[in-house]
Amino acid sequence: MAENDAKKTIAPEHVIKALEELEYVEFIPFLEQRLADYKGTQRVKEKRDAKFKKSGLSEEELLRQQEALFRQSRSRLHQTSVSGASSSTSADDATLKAEEE
Repeated sequence: MAENDAKKTIAPEHVIKALEELEYVEFIPFLEQRLADYKGTQRVKEKRDAKFKKSGLSEEELLRQQEALFRQSRSRLHQTSVSGASSSTSADDATLKAEEE
């Protein structure tokens, strides 16, 4: 198919046309659905890539910002777990004192 069209790359249309000629038409709807799914995924990736390119920041700067956000998140998580642990420790201490008396 690709050779008949003087193409070096086999396109989805070539595969579908070959399946029709070989009378394997029952596979065509499945392949067309997979192709549509793939094209949808590619559009999402292209939009995401375009968003980062439009930001005007280099990849290194974007990575630095991401790392800073991760550090902030870990810090907040650590503060929450430490304050939660200290309040439960205080409650445990009070319980022990009450039991001793």
